[in-house]
Amino acid sequence: MVQRIRDFIFRTEILLPAGIFLLFLGFSLPGISWGTPALWNPDELVWRVESALQGEMVFDETEPDFNYPSLPKYVMFGIGKLVYGMGYSSSIFIIAARSFSALLGAVSGVLIYYLARTIGVNMPTSALAGLLYIASAVAVTNARFAHNDLYLQFFAILCIYFSIKYQFTKLRFWIYASFFAVGLAASSKYTGGSLLLVPLFVMIVMNWGDLRKNWFRSFVMALIGGALSFAGYVVGTPKALYFLSYFKNVIPALQRYPQYGFNSGSSIGLYGQWSVFESAVGTFAYYLFILSFIWFAARLILIWFVKIQADEKRIQAVVILVTAILIFDLPFMVSINYIPRYFIPFVPFLSILGALFMDEVIDLARNKKWKFIPSVIAILLVLGISYSMLRLVSTTLLFVNDARMPASEYISSLRGFKKTIEYTLYPPIVNKKQFYGAARNYPIYFIKYPDDIVPTGGRFEYNQGEQGLLDRNVDYFVVDSFTYSRLYTDSICITNPVECDFFKRLLSGEITSFRLMEEFTYSLPPYLPQLTVTAVNPEIRIYERVH
Repeated sequence: MVQRIRDFIFRTEILLPAGIFLLFLGFSLPGISWGTPALWNPDELVWRVESALQGEMVFDETEPDFNYPSLPKYVMFGIGKLVYGMGYSSSIFIIAARSFSALLGAVSGVLIYYLARTIGVNMPTSALAGLLYIASAVAVTNARFAHNDLYLQFFAILCIYFSIKYQFTKLRFWIYASFFAVGLAASSKYTGGSLLLVPLFVMIVMNWGDLRKNWFRSFVMALIGGALSFAGYVVGTPKALYFLSYFKNVIPALQRYPQYGFNSGSSIGLYGQWSVFESAVGTFAYYLFILSFIWFAARLILIWFVKIQADEKRIQAVVILVTAILIFDLPFMVSINYIPRYFIPFVPFLSILGALFMDEVIDLARNKKWKFIPSVIAILLVLGISYSMLRLVSTTLLFVNDARMPASEYISSLRGFKKTIEYTLYPPIVNKKQFYGAARNYPIYFIKYPDDIVPTGGRFEYNQGEQGLLDRNVDYFVVDSFTYSRLYTDSICITNPVECDFFKRLLSGEITSFRLMEEFTYSLPPYLPQLTVTAVNPEIRIYERVH
């Protein structure tokens, strides 16, 4: 009986993908309740969806811009309807929306395993691909947030999987499925639209001989594929049916995208993305991914020009993977808008290439009878993955010990009739009912793109510095390091000189109208890898006005 169960597990390949699934969830779920119910960035989509659920806006119609397509928002809206319908609070809704992102990330790990198996890779190497995906950390870390990047990653994997299935079988169903997945990816995040080039590349370049035999059939297939991509987009973003009016608003958003953070001092992605990518995935995964990409790029060149022997099925899959990575990177090469989580969709394909690279190097060493090389590689893998797993432990500690948690408790102890508190962009939890004067965001605005302007006409003027606090009669001022660290960039100070001067004098103790009450920080133990995570664990300083 035991033998039958064991045979069933390995024959149906349940154990390894299940292990990848559970390992991903095990690292991504701790700390997922972090930040609720306060408006702690970066769950921007969640806050918009929750506003709709509370009746503060007409869902997906009265948003302030067209920066995001709608598929993730509709999913979160459905989750919110279910959670609130069951009588739960907004905190549970936020946790549920984040948990769904974690679930998508875990399922993506399983898809990576089966994609590798489809290519013809053995079970251990396929499992290694899934393990590298987890160990690279960027997907696990950001799965704690309700970002659209995890949705994009999921549909990107499906797109590549379907394209490879078409290349292996030549069944049109698979290429049509790939086109449809492109639409869903683009409806998760605009950059997913670049994936349209993948099924087109497979149809036109990799199957040029078939295309030349029947031009009309290939044209009809491409036409149907384009229609299916648009249909996939409409499934997630129904307002795209109003084609002209919708894209009239989307095109300016797409034009702004590469210029977001234009005054941050960042260089274009062709030069600047590498250090950001390394910080996102860690040193071990970074160099493994780079080496594996170079290895297979060189292999493909040799196969093309020198006609060396190779497994045709595997090489076809590698061509598609390499092409997908290059296509995905095109928007970032010319953009200054790239942050660690934007690299999430790259990691699944680089993880497969990394596992294939290790497999090929070990096979080469065995064929050449380099006896010690496989052992050395095995040791390097163990050390590298162990280091990467320790990075995940460090990440978890940053989440569960975020300095805003003790800062929230401290703020809850503040008492005083008609007191007013203001806080910057990444604040602790502030119970607004506790402050009868007011509890609100400090009105600071960072210029995002070249023709952006500071909003006017609102209740308060932006970027007034110390004088604004005094005019608004603020008693407590809470600042976070993620906000004020931006003000040490010269190019930002050119567009916001008042706030730069104010915060630098405040932090140095030169401001006499506000005194530092308390400071909250958390540092990782020295024996763990030292790292930072975007929007997690800022330094918090709480100031009190001196009357």
